[in-house]
Amino acid sequence: MLTQDDIIYFILIDRFCDGTDTNNQDVDKANPKAFHGGDFEGIRQRIPYLKELGITALWMTPVFHNTQNPQKDMWGYHGYWPHDFEAIDPHFYTPSTEIPNGSRQHLKRLVDELHANGIKVILDMVSNHVGYDHPLFVDDSGYPVKKEWFNTDGGTSIQKQSLMGLPDLNQDNVEVGDYFIGVILDWIAQTGIDCIRFDAVKNVESIFWQRVKTYIKGKYPDHTIIGEVLDFDARQTAQYQNFYDFDTVFDFPLQKSLLDAIVNDCPLSEVLARPEVASGECAGVLNADFLYANHNRLITLLDNHDTEARFITHLVRRYGDDRNTILRCYKMALTMLFCLRGIPQIYYGDEIGLEGGCDPDNRRDMPWHIMDGPAGIEGPTSDHPFERAVFQHVKRLVCMQKNDDALRFGASITLYSDRYVFVFIREFRDVAAIICMNNGHGDMPVPLEVQLDRNPHLSHRLKSLLEGRLLEDSLGEAKSIRILEGRFQLQLSGKCSAVYQMKADICA
Repeated sequence: MLTQDDIIYFILIDRFCDGTDTNNQDVDKANPKAFHGGDFEGIRQRIPYLKELGITALWMTPVFHNTQNPQKDMWGYHGYWPHDFEAIDPHFYTPSTEIPNGSRQHLKRLVDELHANGIKVILDMVSNHVGYDHPLFVDDSGYPVKKEWFNTDGGTSIQKQSLMGLPDLNQDNVEVGDYFIGVILDWIAQTGIDCIRFDAVKNVESIFWQRVKTYIKGKYPDHTIIGEVLDFDARQTAQYQNFYDFDTVFDFPLQKSLLDAIVNDCPLSEVLARPEVASGECAGVLNADFLYANHNRLITLLDNHDTEARFITHLVRRYGDDRNTILRCYKMALTMLFCLRGIPQIYYGDEIGLEGGCDPDNRRDMPWHIMDGPAGIEGPTSDHPFERAVFQHVKRLVCMQKNDDALRFGASITLYSDRYVFVFIREFRDVAAIICMNNGHGDMPVPLEVQLDRNPHLSHRLKSLLEGRLLEDSLGEAKSIRILEGRFQLQLSGKCSAVYQMKADICA
C-alpha cells in the first residue's frame, strides 16, 4: 500500500538505464521517438542509486508488448500503445531459458528484488485504448480482444472519448470490462506489484471504475489504485477520489499553481492559499483541499512525461543564461514539493535538473555519464556543479521529510500570504515545522511579523509548544527565528525558501 511515508520515483523504463544489449533490437538513440535500450536489468543496476536517494516507491511506465510501425516512425517505447496486454515487451527483459518469452515472471523477478531493497512497485495500466495499427482492430488475428469491443462508427472511425486518435475500447461493453479486470488481477497475482496507476482515467467509461472497485479492491484491499486525471481543476480531479474509490490521484492543480507562482510570478495569495477564506471558497489551490476525500494522499509533482515541459525548462525559457536565478527558483519549487501536504513524486532526472521541452524532449535519456560513484549513488560529479547542487538539495529534502512526522503526516495551516510571501505550518502532535517562501526577486527589505497568538486555526497546545522556541532553517539559507509572545519575525532573500524545524540537526 502506498502511504504518506512514501516518496515516489517515476521512470520511463526505456529512457532510464540500458542494462544489457541482449534486448536492444531496433534501438536508435539518435531518434527521440525510437527505443533507446532501457530495460529491467538497467533498473536492477540502479537500485543502489534509488536507495541512496531515499526512494520508497518506483513507478514504471507500462510493460505491455507494444505496437510498432517503423514505416511511420511509430515506436511504443513508452508503453502506452499496447499490442498484447498479457505479455511483456521484448525490449524490457533479458531472454532466458528459464522463463518463457513475454512471461510476467520477468517482471516478478524485478519486483522481488525491489521489494528486498525496501522499494514498492507501481505498475502503469492502460485500459482505455490499444496501439495504433493494432491487429485486433484491423483484422481477425485470434487475439482475445474483438473488433466489436471498440467505440466505432461503422467499424471505421473512432467516435467516443478517443485519445490522440488511438483505437478506443468501449468499457460499457461487459465483455471488455470482464477481460480487463481479469488481466489486471493476473498482473497483481503473478508479479506481486503493490500499486496500479491507471492511465487516462477520465477517458474511460465510468462503469469500468465500478468494476475496479468491486473486483480489484475487493480481492486486494491493501492494493493502492492511482488515477491519472490530467485536469487542472480540483473540482474535476476530486471526483475520482470521491466517487470512484481511487485511493489517490495526481495533483495537477497544485502542479499548475506552483508553475504559475514560481515561473510566472503570479500572486501567491491567489494561486496557493490565503489564511482566511469564506466557507467553500477556493481562493488558492490549497484552499480547495476540502473538495477531496483525503487531500493528504494526493500525489504531488512538478512535472512528468505528459506535461508541456519539465519545470526547470520553463525556468530556462524565462531566465535564459541566469543559472543562479534558475537554481534558486528550482530549489524553491522542490522545497514546496516536499513540504506541502501529499505524497511527493520525482520524475527521473528532476533530482539533477534534467531539462526537456514538449514530448518527446521531456523524455530524454537519464544522463548516467555525469554521475559519480558505483551505480551513480554520489550524484553528479563536481564537473557539473548545477546538477550537483540540485541533487544535494533533493537528498536533503528527502532526509528532512523522512525524519519529520510533521512533514509527512501533519496538518497544514496557512499563516500568512501576500503577492510575494507564503508562510504555512505543518504540525503533528509534539512536532511542528514552519515553511516560508519569498517569491519576490529582491530581498525582503524589512522583517515580516507573523502572528500565531491571534490565529484561530492554531490550537492552544500548538501555540504552547512553539512559544519560546528557536527554530533554525534546515536548508541553511535563512536566519533562525524565535517565537516570542505568540509571534516571530521573518526576513528572506529573493527567490528563497526556508524550512524551520524543531530539530535543526535533523539532516546533516
